[in-house]
Amino acid sequence: MAPSWGNRCLLVVTLGLGLAVADTPPMALAEDTSAKEVVTPLVATPIASPNPVLGADDKVHLAYEMVLLNMAPGDIGLKKIETLDAASGAVIGTLEGDGLAQMAKLNGGSKGTALPGGGSGILFMDLTLPKGAAVPKSIRHRFDVEVAKTGGAQGGSDHDPAPEPPQALVFTGDPLPVGAAAVVIAPPLKGSHWVAGGGCCEPPSYHRGATLPINGAIHVAERFAIDFVQLNDKNMLNAGPQDQLSSYAYFGDEIYSVADGRHRRWPSRAGAWQASGGRHHPNGGGQPRGRRYRRGALHLLRPYAAGKRAGEGWRHGQDRASARASRQ
Repeated sequence: MAPSWGNRCLLVVTLGLGLAVADTPPMALAEDTSAKEVVTPLVATPIASPNPVLGADDKVHLAYEMVLLNMAPGDIGLKKIETLDAASGAVIGTLEGDGLAQMAKLNGGSKGTALPGGGSGILFMDLTLPKGAAVPKSIRHRFDVEVAKTGGAQGGSDHDPAPEPPQALVFTGDPLPVGAAAVVIAPPLKGSHWVAGGGCCEPPSYHRGATLPINGAIHVAERFAIDFVQLNDKNMLNAGPQDQLSSYAYFGDEIYSVADGRHRRWPSRAGAWQASGGRHHPNGGGQPRGRRYRRGALHLLRPYAAGKRAGEGWRHGQDRASARASRQ
């Protein structure tokens, strides 16, 4: 019979000393000895502390990520993950079944909730609370997993032994501090029929799921990124050829300052995006800095001719830029 994880304490502790998870870990809270200490083959490390954000659904979202690492030779099945108020122990969120599978991104491209032996992945968390509800100062996570046993009893038969049933394991992780509430800004756009495309939080969109390994650390730079698109009066994205900017309802719309501020410099033309052949190319399709762009080149945050000079201030709600194409 394969040894249980309680008999592998020395191995786990030894491996754990050399384990490093990307990005700066959140500041640890004072040691809490109320939770039972369990030797676990599953390591779950948050990338960063969550910040409460009030969404358009009038719910407070705590969006964050945890790196999962299977230190066992066999599979670990994720059955259920509960989020607890660290102070009271109350369950304030639960992930299981299909919902858990949607929020898990396993490295290597595999799908589902089974981490292979030695495998890893990222779990995208989206804890939601009613508007006005008290936000806990710290949270914990209770994991309900199944650990596959490797090997089997040796007998005189030439047939492979029947696999042993997985070992059920429940444990609670360390406290995770909750950060300050997000800064509230004004809308950068005005008018109707605007749609937030690819935004936060569940299931992970192409923005929410963009975890970038850079210089040995995992960065989640697009956690709350949004693609704003405007539908026309027929609730369609475009009316005309897709590669023509004038086919889109929001072509030429103005962008507004979301807060008081002071700009340092305007982006150069070499940083613009040029529409060509239905595709967008960075840096004007590779054209050298200073060259004039053909008609249809989209200059993001293009200043007005009578725009501010570097160092001058902007007031909240003031026209900041134009999304219309350059007519040069």
